[in-house]
Amino acid sequence: MTRKKRHPCLKYGVIIISGIILVMVFWSQGRPFPVADTYTPYWRVTLIGLGIVKTPGDRLPVSEQIRHPDPVTRLDAILEIKKQGNTRMNIQILVDFIRSSQTHPNLKDMAVWALGEIKAESVLGFLESLKDDPRIDSYELNKAIRKIRGEYGLWDTIKRQFE
Repeated sequence: MTRKKRHPCLKYGVIIISGIILVMVFWSQGRPFPVADTYTPYWRVTLIGLGIVKTPGDRLPVSEQIRHPDPVTRLDAILEIKKQGNTRMNIQILVDFIRSSQTHPNLKDMAVWALGEIKAESVLGFLESLKDDPRIDSYELNKAIRKIRGEYGLWDTIKRQFE
């Protein structure tokens, strides 16, 4: 019984491509992520979202955590609301957070993103009223509105092509 020989380029090609992917992942996770007037690495935001890294106000309820003076704690509150899902209390917390004049613009964008992720249909009118607000990122706002309407995502785009 003879054994089939594999081409060595295949083996080394897989190793090289895997190495390139790992380098790209580590590089992207080291970049700074803007949170209010500060920056934190993407890897920290990822670990906060997974609940591995704790923030100063982590033991507080989400309604108090979102008003914490630390901007990373407020980001953690937004991520927790996204994980908890579409409840009336969570939606109201995010809407009040967006309406507040003291909220930093990029945290407002994160709150808009969270409303889109949880597909909060009850705030569709509120989000559409924000289209003229220059402090809200129009790309994030339009993306959230499209997610709530069910018009965003690969499968939705494919379905629309065949309608």
